[in-house]
Amino acid sequence: MLMETIAQDSAPYLEAEKGHSPLTAKSYCYDLVSFLDYMDGEGAQPPVGAVAVSLVRGWVVQMHRRGLSKSTVAQRLHGLRSFWSYLLECGQA
Repeated sequence: MLMETIAQDSAPYLEAEKGHSPLTAKSYCYDLVSFLDYMDGEGAQPPVGAVAVSLVRGWVVQMHRRGLSKSTVAQRLHGLRSFWSYLLECGQA
């Protein structure tokens, strides 16, 4: 299954199952889109369960180079972790 499709399905899950506000769920989805855009720019389209740690680290480095604050980077990583929790619970990772 494509990560983009799974990402779209994660927002209702975050609201219903995790109790996040609609705004928080939307923010987490934005964070995920940012990561997916980074992957696309790197020419990486691995299956959901095969995203390498080095790819995530590269995304973090890119965000720091773009001047994003530590708290913004941390928030985006939290959104990515929430997505991976969703994948695990749904049996996709």
